[in-house]
Amino acid sequence: AAATAAPAPVAATFQALWQHVQTDFSHGFDPPPRTSIESKNASVLLALRGRRVAGLLWVERISGAHLVEARADEDSTPVEKLVGSSQNQLVAQEPAQSIKAKLGVVLIWSQRAERRKGLGSLLLDVARSSYRVDVREVAFSQTTHLGSRLAQRYVNGVHGNLIPEYHPDWM
Repeated sequence: AAATAAPAPVAATFQALWQHVQTDFSHGFDPPPRTSIESKNASVLLALRGRRVAGLLWVERISGAHLVEARADEDSTPVEKLVGSSQNQLVAQEPAQSIKAKLGVVLIWSQRAERRKGLGSLLLDVARSSYRVDVREVAFSQTTHLGSRLAQRYVNGVHGNLIPEYHPDWM
């Protein structure tokens, strides 16, 4: 059967929501590809407070991840976690430990007023339940400082002090 496009009002509403999230979060991600959603390889979950969108979670199926240290501050970048610097030269550190992961968190966002109230963890729990994966099988992509803190709290030490991170294939 051929895939049908989302009705115009739904697509327009989602696009407006996505632009709002981009403005608030300052990320450069395009919305998830429709084909990923239709094939059930990805999902977007919305948390609502009345008629207001309070949070958004974009997850996808993955096949593995590696463990990294949580970001220490807002200036940390993903590259700094995988390589070290020595006299302004980038040098490789030990290879990161690979783990089995089935669910990748592409993006998690919440309204500023909703942060640190458990909404992100609730969205992650719903996604894990839907995809039937254990917390040990969840990985995060390109976390910010706050996202790294959420990831570390969410996996709650199942990987020591490390968090599972992956790089989406489509990036």
